[in-house]
Amino acid sequence: MTDIGSSISQNLIRANLNNKTLQNTLSTFLSVKIQGSKRGWKWYLSTLLFHSLFLYISVFIPSIRNGEVGELYSNIIYSIINFPITLLVDMWGYYASIGIGLGVMMFVMMNLVLCIASVWVVTKALDNIRYVRIGLWIFGNLLLVLSPLFVNILVGFYNCSNLINETTLERLLYRYNQVSCIDSGNMVVIVLAIGCLAILFALIILNRLIVSDMNTYDRVPFCSSYPIHIMTLDIVNFMGVLLIFSIPLEYKIISDSLNIVMSLIFASVTFYFKTCFNTVDNSILFAVAGARTGVSIGSLVSTILKGNNFYLQIIGLPLTFGLAIIFFVIFIILMELYQRLIINSVRKTLLSGIDLKSSDRKSILACVDVNCTNIMQENHGRGYFSKLSFYFSQYHRIKHAIVAGDVTERELYLLTAKTLINKNIRDPKCLFYISMLLAHAEEDESINLDKSIDILYHIVRHSKNIFMRTISLYKSLELQEHRLNISSINSSDLGDDGTIKELKYNQDMLLSLHRDFWKELIEESPQYSTIEKIANKIAEITVECNQMFEELMGSKRSKQILRLYATYVELFQFDKVKSETLYEEANRLEKDARGLYMSAKRPRKESQVVPTSFDPTESDLFSEAPVSEVDEEEEHEMHKDLLFRNGIRNKPNESLRNSLFILIFVIIFSVGLGGASFAIYIGSSIRVGVVNLNSACLTEEVGMSVIRNVRSMQSAINYYINYGSDWKTEYDSLPTETFQEYIQNYLHRMENDKNVLHDLILLAQKGVFDAPIYTAYGAGEHTALIPTIRDNGYYSGTVQIRRISVNEFTNNLKSFLERIQESFPLNDLLLLSNSTTISQSTRDQLVRSVINGTFMNSIQDYSFMYYWSNRDNAFDVLSAFCSNYVDSSQLSTTSLLSYFQIYLVAGSLALLPIAMCFIITVLYRQYYLKRLVKTIKKETPRDKIARIYQSLSKQSSIDSSLDSSLISKITKAKYTLIVSVMVLVLVNPFCLGMFYNEINGNAVSALKTYYNIQAGARVIYFVQICGYYLSELLSVYGLGNTNNFGATNIAHPFLRTSSTFDELSHILLDQIDGLSSNYTDLIFGNINIPYDTPLVGIYPSMDKTLKFGVSDNCTEYLQANNFTFNVQNYYSYCIGVEYMMSEFVSTSSKVSELTKKFYKYQSTNFTMQEISTLFFEHYTNQARSYPLSLKLASFMQEFARVSSEIQLCFCIVIYYFGYLYFFNFL
Repeated sequence: MTDIGSSISQNLIRANLNNKTLQNTLSTFLSVKIQGSKRGWKWYLSTLLFHSLFLYISVFIPSIRNGEVGELYSNIIYSIINFPITLLVDMWGYYASIGIGLGVMMFVMMNLVLCIASVWVVTKALDNIRYVRIGLWIFGNLLLVLSPLFVNILVGFYNCSNLINETTLERLLYRYNQVSCIDSGNMVVIVLAIGCLAILFALIILNRLIVSDMNTYDRVPFCSSYPIHIMTLDIVNFMGVLLIFSIPLEYKIISDSLNIVMSLIFASVTFYFKTCFNTVDNSILFAVAGARTGVSIGSLVSTILKGNNFYLQIIGLPLTFGLAIIFFVIFIILMELYQRLIINSVRKTLLSGIDLKSSDRKSILACVDVNCTNIMQENHGRGYFSKLSFYFSQYHRIKHAIVAGDVTERELYLLTAKTLINKNIRDPKCLFYISMLLAHAEEDESINLDKSIDILYHIVRHSKNIFMRTISLYKSLELQEHRLNISSINSSDLGDDGTIKELKYNQDMLLSLHRDFWKELIEESPQYSTIEKIANKIAEITVECNQMFEELMGSKRSKQILRLYATYVELFQFDKVKSETLYEEANRLEKDARGLYMSAKRPRKESQVVPTSFDPTESDLFSEAPVSEVDEEEEHEMHKDLLFRNGIRNKPNESLRNSLFILIFVIIFSVGLGGASFAIYIGSSIRVGVVNLNSACLTEEVGMSVIRNVRSMQSAINYYINYGSDWKTEYDSLPTETFQEYIQNYLHRMENDKNVLHDLILLAQKGVFDAPIYTAYGAGEHTALIPTIRDNGYYSGTVQIRRISVNEFTNNLKSFLERIQESFPLNDLLLLSNSTTISQSTRDQLVRSVINGTFMNSIQDYSFMYYWSNRDNAFDVLSAFCSNYVDSSQLSTTSLLSYFQIYLVAGSLALLPIAMCFIITVLYRQYYLKRLVKTIKKETPRDKIARIYQSLSKQSSIDSSLDSSLISKITKAKYTLIVSVMVLVLVNPFCLGMFYNEINGNAVSALKTYYNIQAGARVIYFVQICGYYLSELLSVYGLGNTNNFGATNIAHPFLRTSSTFDELSHILLDQIDGLSSNYTDLIFGNINIPYDTPLVGIYPSMDKTLKFGVSDNCTEYLQANNFTFNVQNYYSYCIGVEYMMSEFVSTSSKVSELTKKFYKYQSTNFTMQEISTLFFEHYTNQARSYPLSLKLASFMQEFARVSSEIQLCFCIVIYYFGYLYFFNFL
């Protein structure tokens, strides 16, 4: 090995110096792994069990939610198959799932603590390290197998569905559909779950590296050179479960497609790397990738067939399992054939030109040499070297079969490997597997191990492939550990140990750095920045050497280590007494060894300082101590020189600087965490306020709505029952409701009004109002009109005035509404609507009962007259409460925003004094060395400095590199930390400003929402009052003066709003103008009113409600939901709010004029046809207004919902993104 094997020590030392951080990390991984090879049936079965369960789970992960798109039979099958992934988590319930989720979090944290404890135990070399390693291996395997289940449990807390809680207008969890996604309690669980998922992902990678069987001496399943294939499967499983539950079920086709892509990625990685030492293991993993792909395709097909249970049962389920089995078989056969073809192809190339039966050993070896030369010269390319790499990776699994003459397969492998090394093969992957081959060669094991380590460090030193450098460095550490285990621990063996070689190289580096230091002092104007770099490098290497000597002295106290340590103490710790003590101990060990083994060598003299066993290079390197080069004429000079050297070697105490830096980091993190918590609290307050505002303000229209509904129903009864008119099945080209449907819609509207009142009462009982609102709610400062009753039970036409609270008034309205509902003659009306089944006399009796009943004679009904008397007052009282609630909510929001401003400003200002202290501390450290150098130059003559430099130049000839890379130059620059802290202090206000900007946007949006919901409630009120006045036109001036069975009190003077038709018509037109004006301000905004901004173009769902119905194809929607196509449902589901408002406003004037015409010109000489036309004109217009009110209420609820969804992710990411580079300095 001319180029590679020339110097193992140089490659080892330089590679370690340039990859120190990486080496320490890999050494830690190696230390916490189970030491030694895993052999025996216990290891084999336990490993096989974990891997089998893990691979089974991996195959069926894409089908987790297949049962949700199929029928019961498919759901049961998939639940059984995916039981290890789900554990029937859907059946646990929310609070049980929280308990299980906390258990998952505890398990994850226990694994994290165990990993940290393992590192600590390994560092301290405690006696129980073996049990800790076994525990970590068991915990790690359990975590890897259970990680899909853990992810499934945790994502359930933020997997939101499209279902909306009608009370709170919040989206519900898919798995727990009784719990709101953004409920304050669930928000805490979400934060914990997301944090746990992040830690879990990191632990999956960490545990896979720890538990993977990468030791080539192991005899367990799926042992590989590096676990990139199975680690890819870990990531694919984690992301697969995450995507399946993060993407809504309605878009399951996306998650299925992504699972197909990820399965193919895993298959590609497995096919390309083929890292297992056994072809069967590679084939099984590739087959698992194929089966997983088949399951993903089957899931995609099942999703496409969703809704068709027949095809799902005969195609979806069988296809999923069929593809899994077929792909598994095909992939395993293809992979096994492909691997065997590669091995046979390489073997054929190596043995080409050889007579396999008659060739002798010498001719075979010569021919193999020629074939290897041809391989190198013919430039087969990277593809062929990849085949060679795989060929070499299968070495330790082959048998001693003879391939030609008396040459066995193993000998052919070794011969090819050594030949390629001698021919300077450069492919890093091929070299890597050659090193693994040499490490397992049975002959000359110690020599081959040295060669193998040498090759690996050559890859580390020269390869441009970061991945190959990393895995080669890890394997070199693993082989060194194995070498120490198999070698006898004596001085000769330790003399070639890599650690000792590195220590010697470090000492030479220290001498070189000392030389450079004194060289700078010779100059008239020394470069203090260079001197500072030299001093930092000296301190860094000194600390490293101290740690290495501490480890060596704790485990092995051989004579060579003692002498090496004595030399180091004398040269660089300037402790001559301790050095002499160490030399004496080394000499004593040498004497004992000579007496024990009866060595023929003559004993060394005790006064001998440097051992005679050192080679010439070592003797030259450590023959003199720097102290001896200085003229020691006076004790004072020697002491002063010692102080100067120790000043250079030691760094000042930097605990204060580090503490301040950590404190800055803690403040920044705490400000961000506190800001996030504050923002969540503000968001929760805004959300609750917006949702509650609906309950507080929508009550404004209840009083007018109840009166309007009753009066409209009275007109319908008067027309259909009293007049006996026909109920048309179609009017104005649209089917009408049946009379029974009309009754049901009336009852539904009355129940809705009652629920609105009930919601406000219930809201007050929950304690969600603040003190001023409760005062406004309970104070008796409003006016209520109490109707008076005559002795005969009729309304007297006068009212009494009393002071009343919103609480009492709301409860009165609810109570009287229930009585109105009770007085409604539902059964009689249903019988009359089916008049074909009853006799005429019975019908007449029922008609009289209805017409003369309480419902049709409102002046006898105290409950209705209470509503009638307070028809205007109800709006005033409840509107005033709504205004108070809006004002209080706006004030609360602006106050919270002000507090948030103060918090953020205080968080920014808190950094300034700490940052200043940090900068002063760093500057003091910078000037410390400068003062020391000036003192040395002042106290030490220049000729003495020159003599010291010349002496050190003779002892060290290597060049000390201070900066090995651009990153090193940047991170070790003089003012890097100062600039970093200043940047943090300056960037922090910007990041906090972005944070504040997002929260302020949420708050301003809430202020606008408060106003718009109040304005929306007012628009609904105007719709109701316009509908009421239209119903009055019909009741009083259209149908009120005619009857067949006696007079009704529908048009009683006490129930008239105005004395004349023209006056009532004028009032109606004024209300229509008010409706149009308020609606325009609501939708398009008014710049003259604060927070009155346009609602169009903000939220797509609201725009759809404004412009369109519930579906593009309304007919199909009505059929799918079993709705009858009639005028009521047409306006409810097929038309947008904007069109309906325009139609209602324009047709209301038209209907008013038609009623006026009927009243003035035909009321004394009318026909039933004319009455029917008038009624259905009113009916059609009312059919627009009822859905319009409901649509406006739904519109405002949707607005409240979407505007209350506080977005915090953006501001949190913005805040922390600016501080990610903190970790570069910790």
